Amino acid sequence: MHSLFIGLLLTASMSAFAFSMQSHCKTLYQSKTLPDYAPNIKKFAYALLLASLLMSLMFWSIGMALITWTALLTLAGALVGLLLSYQPLWLHKIMPASLLFSVLLVFTLGM
Repeated sequence: MHSLFIGLLLTASMSAFAFSMQSHCKTLYQSKTLPDYAPNIKKFAYALLLASLLMSLMFWSIGMALITWTALLTLAGALVGLLLSYQPLWLHKIMPASLLFSVLLVFTLGM
């Protein structure tokens, strides 16, 4: 369950990074310029990355935490990359859903 929670946080983080990048703004926003709140999204993405790393360090030993975190980071990046390529508008649903589901996991399972 811990891996699922951390994976959901990393998926939300990678989605937030995609929303804050100039190269993806035409695909995700249907405009050529980023919105004014894009720097805040990037800060939020970094905060989610840090939170997921701290959570993994809390759940496992340092070696296992770093290996698991980087593996889940790779999977989350691949998922977001595939979604950007084939179904870019799904990212508008994936990011809030992964955040909501990770919060629900915390409250229901008492992590």
